[in-house]
Amino acid sequence: MFIHHINNIEWNVFFNFTFKTNKSYNIGVLFVDEARSGLTHDYFSHVLDSFKNLTVIGAHFGGWSVWDEAEGKLRGYDNFFVDTSSSLYAMSPERAVELILAYGVERVLFGTDYPTCNPASYVGAVLCERLSDT
Repeated sequence: MFIHHINNIEWNVFFNFTFKTNKSYNIGVLFVDEARSGLTHDYFSHVLDSFKNLTVIGAHFGGWSVWDEAEGKLRGYDNFFVDTSSSLYAMSPERAVELILAYGVERVLFGTDYPTCNPASYVGAVLCERLSDT
């Protein structure tokens, strides 16, 4: 499920109905940090606390251009992942490595935001990073 341009009140209803029942659902959510809709890293930190069986992927390293704030709120959750879409061009390679290591290499998904961004440049950027499993 991809969340974009929908407000947090509608999602509160969905999350409460779906995850407060005794049923088990295998649902993942990809969100874009978007202040105008209320779907921000602040909002999703509460979602992650409340719904432990929900897997959430934060597009653009959890919040495009607000990476420090997103990292501060969202890293460390077992049910949270980030992707690299539309971000690598806007930060230094050193900052990209810092974020990847902060979230954990195993929690970072490759993303390009195609057709907005050129996938070849993202592949090149990832191949040039010096990352290890530790």
